[in-house]
Amino acid sequence: MVNEAYVRCRKIMPPEEEPDVYLFIGFFSPDGFVMDYKKKPVICFGLERFKDFELLKILFVHEYAHLLLNQGGEEIPQEKRFQWLTISEGVAVYLSLLAFPNRKLSDHLLFTNDKLNWCQKNEFYMREKCLSRKLTSQELIDLYKQGAPDLDIPPGVGRYLGFQAVQKYVDHKARDGIKDLLSDRKKTLALEL
Repeated sequence: MVNEAYVRCRKIMPPEEEPDVYLFIGFFSPDGFVMDYKKKPVICFGLERFKDFELLKILFVHEYAHLLLNQGGEEIPQEKRFQWLTISEGVAVYLSLLAFPNRKLSDHLLFTNDKLNWCQKNEFYMREKCLSRKLTSQELIDLYKQGAPDLDIPPGVGRYLGFQAVQKYVDHKARDGIKDLLSDRKKTLALEL
């Protein structure tokens, strides 16, 4: 499954070097993540969280995008970290959509259908709450990760805003727009949510 996803990724955006993939079993870890191992970024999966492996291919593409986005880049300034988090998630969603175009958008967003419906229905509300400039970058990151029950915002919905921004950019630039974003951190950070 990972190899099939990797072949599709390579066709869209070949890496400088083939990535290593590690499978973790037996301790709590995220479904998928990128970390440095021996001074090299690697893609990892925490298999104890999978009930089935239906989304493993999409998750691989998602993490592959993060691997490319994080190669050779300088530290993200604190005030840009929320923007980087949401846009990089949007890039990862868009790349998986290119690699597996026949899957549902909710699968690419790693959302339930209900969460996607909530995002589509409440996009203006999210923009108003998240992008009003009233919250600090760290408060926005906390909102992204944990949600805000008092504001009726579920966790992770910033990924939807990031995807919308990336989709608009790529639609304007054509298919190579995703390559621009995967290879140029400044362009990625310059995208407006």
